Amino acid sequence: MLGVFVIVVGAAVIAARLPHRVSLGDLLLAGAAVLLLQGLVRDLARIRAAARALRVLPEGAAPLPHRAARCTCVESGIGVVGIVAGAVLLFSGSSIRFTMPPFAWPALAAGVTLFGWLVRDIVFDARLRRFRVERDHASLDVR
Repeated sequence: MLGVFVIVVGAAVIAARLPHRVSLGDLLLAGAAVLLLQGLVRDLARIRAAARALRVLPEGAAPLPHRAARCTCVESGIGVVGIVAGAVLLFSGSSIRFTMPPFAWPALAAGVTLFGWLVRDIVFDARLRRFRVERDHASLDVR
């Protein structure tokens, strides 16, 4: 949740410098980039914590085994789809534009990061064709 606060404060500080008229493609690209960036930061923190935990394992103890799964992180999937859709709209010359008041940028950043935080543990299992909660999907070997 600290990350949401940092992103919102950062967006509020630079909101005056951000455009007041923005296309739908730009908006999708920005939102998807924030979603993917926050997921990357969280995943890097998980990897760092896991590496630290491995260094303090008692002598002879084995690390937890990795499990194999055919799944994808919903947060990453939505982020990639948003990037592709935003790029298509941007380069197709879409005329859909929004007027963004200064408070809209921090609100957008808060909404995207909060959404990412809420779906951070949800994965789509391709084999079972369903969504499920996987608390530590960093321990999965995706095949």
